[in-house]
Amino acid sequence: MESLRRLLASYLKTPAATNVEYSFLRFVAQALSENQSQEEVNALLSLCLARSDSQSKLLAADILASKGLFDDAIALLNANTYTSMSNLHKGACVRKALYYPWVLDGGYAEGISVVDTINAMQDSIMLRAFELYPLVYSRLSYATTQQKNNYEWQSSLSSNQKKDINILQYYPSPVADHTTIAFMNEYECTINIAIYNSCGQKIQVLADQYYSKGVHYVDWNVGNISNGLYFCRMNADDNVVQMKMLLIR
Repeated sequence: MESLRRLLASYLKTPAATNVEYSFLRFVAQALSENQSQEEVNALLSLCLARSDSQSKLLAADILASKGLFDDAIALLNANTYTSMSNLHKGACVRKALYYPWVLDGGYAEGISVVDTINAMQDSIMLRAFELYPLVYSRLSYATTQQKNNYEWQSSLSSNQKKDINILQYYPSPVADHTTIAFMNEYECTINIAIYNSCGQKIQVLADQYYSKGVHYVDWNVGNISNGLYFCRMNADDNVVQMKMLLIR
C-alpha cells in the first residue's frame, strides 16, 4: 500500500496529471483523506492549483479546509470567478458560508452575507439546510493560530518558536508573480530567509545577511514556480519561524 501511495504521489506531479478527468481527482481526494496520506494530499493540492478548470479550484479549497486552512480556502475561492456556471457558483457560495466563521472572529457576519446570496438562488434544499446556519455558527469560536499550528502537515518543517523574530505579513496575498514579506527581529543578527515547498524541500533562498534590530522587508520574485502551498522560513541563531504562503496565478 505504501509503494502504491508513493507511485500515486509521483504521478500527481507529472504533466500528464494536469489533463486527467476531474472525477478521477475527486476519487483520489476521497481515497487519500481516508488514509491520512499527507504527502500525496499535498501533491494533489498542488495539482489542483495548477489546473485551469474551476472544479479543481473548488477541490483545492476542500483540501485546504480539511487541513484547517480556512483562511487560505477563502482566499482561493475569492480569487476565482464561478458565476458563469451556476452549479459551481452555488458550490463556491456554500463553501464560503461554511468556512468564513472559522477564518476570523466575526466571520459569521461574512457568512451571513453569503447565505443571503444562496437564498437568492431559490434552491429549496439549500434553503432548508441553511435555516440552521445562525444557530450553528453565531457562537462559534474561530481557530487560533496555535490550533492551526497543530496540524501534522505544518510540522513537517520543524520550528523552534521564539519571539526574537516575527514574520508580520506578506503582500499581495495570495502570491501571484511577486510578493513582499515583512518581518521584525528584536536583536542584531544574520538571518537566512528561504522558501520551501509543501514537501519540505528548499526551492529558493531570498536572503542570508546581517540585519539590524527593527522591521525589514524582503521580496520574493516567484519566477516559473508552479502554483501551490509554500513556506517562508527564517533562521537566525537556531531560532526558526515560518509562515505558509499560497501561490495562485
